[in-house]
Amino acid sequence: MNEPINPHIQPADQPGHASQPNNPYAGIFQSPSQRGTPDQAPAAPSTIFAVPPMKPSIPVPFDGIDTLFALLTLLGGCLFIWLVNWFHLGIGVPLFTLYFCVLALCYFRHRGIPPARSSFVILCLMLFSAANFTVIANNMLKTLNLLFLMLLAVYWVGSIASTRMEPKLGQYLGSDLINHIFVIPFRNFGCGGKIIKENVKKSSKSKTLLFTFIGILISIPLLGVIIGLLMQADGAFEQMMRNITDHLGRWLWEFVWRLPLSILVACYLFGLLYGTAHKRLTKTMTVSDIQSARKNRKILPFPLVATVLSLLCAVYVLFFIAQSSTLFTAFSNMRPDGTTYAEFARRGFFELCAVAAINLVVNIVVLVFSSYSEKTLPPVLKALNILLCCETLLLIITAISKMALYIRNYGLTPKRVYTSWFMVLLFAVFVLLIAAQFKKFNFAKSLSITFSVLFLVLCWSNVDSLIASYNINRYTAGTLQELDVDALYQIRDAAKPQALKLYNKLSADDPLREELAQLLRSGRYYYEESSFQSFNIQEMRAFQITKEFIQANGNE
Repeated sequence: MNEPINPHIQPADQPGHASQPNNPYAGIFQSPSQRGTPDQAPAAPSTIFAVPPMKPSIPVPFDGIDTLFALLTLLGGCLFIWLVNWFHLGIGVPLFTLYFCVLALCYFRHRGIPPARSSFVILCLMLFSAANFTVIANNMLKTLNLLFLMLLAVYWVGSIASTRMEPKLGQYLGSDLINHIFVIPFRNFGCGGKIIKENVKKSSKSKTLLFTFIGILISIPLLGVIIGLLMQADGAFEQMMRNITDHLGRWLWEFVWRLPLSILVACYLFGLLYGTAHKRLTKTMTVSDIQSARKNRKILPFPLVATVLSLLCAVYVLFFIAQSSTLFTAFSNMRPDGTTYAEFARRGFFELCAVAAINLVVNIVVLVFSSYSEKTLPPVLKALNILLCCETLLLIITAISKMALYIRNYGLTPKRVYTSWFMVLLFAVFVLLIAAQFKKFNFAKSLSITFSVLFLVLCWSNVDSLIASYNINRYTAGTLQELDVDALYQIRDAAKPQALKLYNKLSADDPLREELAQLLRSGRYYYEESSFQSFNIQEMRAFQITKEFIQANGNE
């Protein structure tokens, strides 16, 4: 019987083939004439080493306007690295914000893109958020505010260029933010460099400037070695160079480490502006894709969801029954027998906060992954969702009452203020979730507005000054037993005006007076060495108080 022939192996004695070892990959390294006709080319095994065809590159169209703004964006990158000091934020943030807003508006105007009406609301919100950096010296809130401002700026660009998935703030907010924060800027990340490179190729002057700049960069290390040797060879030259390089050396070092970061920031900013203006790679995610993904993630069946919600609601009912005698005693400044105010207020507070956050996640999972849409959600699930939200509101009220009792007896601290604010935010979110069960409305818009208003109220409320005033006024009134001066050091700039008032009221032999004196003297050299980028009104006022206090009372 004849053995079957493997089509992937060419026998040496088969007609039309030279005698050679049975190597199915040999033809890969032969010329076309050696391999013969296409019909005789090696079969499937050779495809292992086949290189897939290159995808055609997407063109980067540009004109003189794009070139100009690519250079202005490079300047913007340098300004960002110079003005925005993450460790001590101040007036540099609003200055850069103004530059970026003017740059974006001018670029879109020259590209023939009129700003949408809704973009002006976001622009006003941005400027209001940025102005906070010139007034208040709260580094923790400033860092969060900077992140908030960046989100606003990116979303604002999308609203101007109409590259959002819908023309208004709505249910696709999350997708729009992802698209404009990550997809568009990074997929157009190199466009600015390509545009500048093409202009350099076309212009002899640009080539001259480029080679001059490269020559300077190459000369820096070479000059460093030569100057070092010459300084060792002659004392007069050494003294002269030391006088020159005292400030120049630090400037050069800052230039060297700032330049790469500035270029990266510029590439990101221009990628965002260019991509949205030219609609280049802005349709990575579409409404149909998101709707399809939403349908595909409806995987949780009704019995599973109903069981989980029922058990959670039942546990909370048992909890409220067990706590019925002490549930609202914190509102009347009462505590159970055998416990201190601190023990009663602390016990369970953070656990209640965690439970409220878990319930929020459960509600979101039910709405997103249950096998029903918002319109077809069964009445049983709606009732369970509403019951869970109401129970969570009751837990939040209980936690807030405990925190209020703690503050009433021990005063304010930043952590207590921020935790209370977070509980208020959670309360507002659960109210919106309950309202959404009865009436369909733009939930994403309502949630965004609620968060933005509460966050800006927190930023502009001058939390540190509020804490210092509250604690010192209550101590002066005799309703607070002791004043924690160590805690005031954490909010030093805001606390100094109130601390000075209390210092002037205390008798000379009061030990608290000396502690306040040390607080009022602190930070002098820090203020003097502070750069203008970190300037703000509250810090300037604190520096003035410190300087005047030292002049009047001495430094010791």
